[in-house]
Amino acid sequence: MNQTCKQHKRFAGSLKVLAVVSVLCIFVEPLWAIEATKTNSPATAVTNAPVTKVESNKHKLLKLLFDGVPDEGATNLLKAPRQKAAPDRRPSVLSAFHFGQGSLSNLVFHPPFAKQECAQCHGGSLQNPVLKAPQQELCMQCHKKNFAAPMPVMHKPVEMGQCSRCHDPHKSPNKKLLLKTGNELCLKCHETKMTQPVKHAAVEMNGCLECHLPHGGPNKFLTKFAGKDVCYQCHDDFAKTAKFMHAPVESGDCAQCHDPHSTANEKLLKHKGADTCYECHDDFQNRIKTAKFVHAPMQDNSCTMCHNPHGTNERFMLNKSGNGVCFECHEERDLAAISGHAGTQGKPCAECHDPHFSEQRHLLKPFLKPLTAKE
Repeated sequence: MNQTCKQHKRFAGSLKVLAVVSVLCIFVEPLWAIEATKTNSPATAVTNAPVTKVESNKHKLLKLLFDGVPDEGATNLLKAPRQKAAPDRRPSVLSAFHFGQGSLSNLVFHPPFAKQECAQCHGGSLQNPVLKAPQQELCMQCHKKNFAAPMPVMHKPVEMGQCSRCHDPHKSPNKKLLLKTGNELCLKCHETKMTQPVKHAAVEMNGCLECHLPHGGPNKFLTKFAGKDVCYQCHDDFAKTAKFMHAPVESGDCAQCHDPHSTANEKLLKHKGADTCYECHDDFQNRIKTAKFVHAPMQDNSCTMCHNPHGTNERFMLNKSGNGVCFECHEERDLAAISGHAGTQGKPCAECHDPHFSEQRHLLKPFLKPLTAKE
């Protein structure tokens, strides 16, 4: 009887073991999965989740039977590994400026700006930077050697200390940190200089700096050379070859007749045709209006038909010597056939004729006194 009871107890114990094993088959596999994930993952972390009473009892049983069972309510969800914090670097000054892709290589930087030495020029705060000194004084701390020599004539922005009128103090796509290139920069202020259809080739092709200095110099209008010498860098020196010179040429004042930038007239003349001459020779202009007979070239405003406007070796700056100017239009053989010309061979035409205007036909000069019968 005792032996039978012992067998029953063994059988009951076996049933309990089977029940436990069955429970373990259901729940242990997920736990192993958790342990395996923890082992293979470089960084794991658990998040708490709500659990039911049944799940809580199961977890207590597993915790009793096995080591390494996770805490109650743990899941197999993994957190992303924590990223290593980037070092705390001081932001670049250039980050405050917006540049297009690949544009940095095309820019010229002011050295203090490129080196992030803002305090060399600025004080105050990052939000409200101010110049440490007036602009010109600040620029001259480094660029004084460019302005060491005294300049009697100065470019207005330089004289007023407004360097930033032409230069960018930080960066620019142009050489010398210029705001614009070529004539565009000058024409920001001198916009009227190149508006006329006939333009000076030197300005149009080579730019304003072909004749002018950008900061200052010894000559009026900031020209590189004084007076006519700036013109003679490209044009022939009329004064060296002509015996008789036009007064403006002799004084070196080419701009008295010509505009050095642009005009509406050929040869860059300030006025059309003879109107240029009449700026000084206004007496001729008045006589043309009142004279009874006017020489044809004068009527056509063609003074240069007979005269060279710069100078020649002939008196009155005539284009040809003697009567050569007259014979450009008048045939000598036709004149010789006129009875009044008898005995006048070799004499200058202007001895009897006025080359501009007269009150008598054929432009004859008025007699000094009337002829009498006795004469």
